[in-house]
Amino acid sequence: ITPIQNLKSLTSLELFDNKISDLSPLSDLSLLTLLRLNENNVEDIGVLAKLENLEMLYLGDNEISDYSPLYELPKLKLLTLGANVTDEQRSECIERMPLCSIKG
Repeated sequence: ITPIQNLKSLTSLELFDNKISDLSPLSDLSLLTLLRLNENNVEDIGVLAKLENLEMLYLGDNEISDYSPLYELPKLKLLTLGANVTDEQRSECIERMPLCSIKG
């Protein structure tokens, strides 16, 4: 997905079911409001903390163990976690992001 890093005016990006593991090319896409990353091989979502305009984020069916990078995203309204999240992780997301609708 490296070529995507140059598309700085993107507001919506759908990358589901692509076997993606490295999200670093997304770090400068600060205008993104919608990002679909479900059904990939993502483990580390730290880079997403920079995407302060994200409103909808789809992360189901990945290998994520730490959702804390999302806790400070000010505009996040919808987060889908899918079946790969534990009850404890889901509860922590709900507690830390009370204005965000958590699905899955």
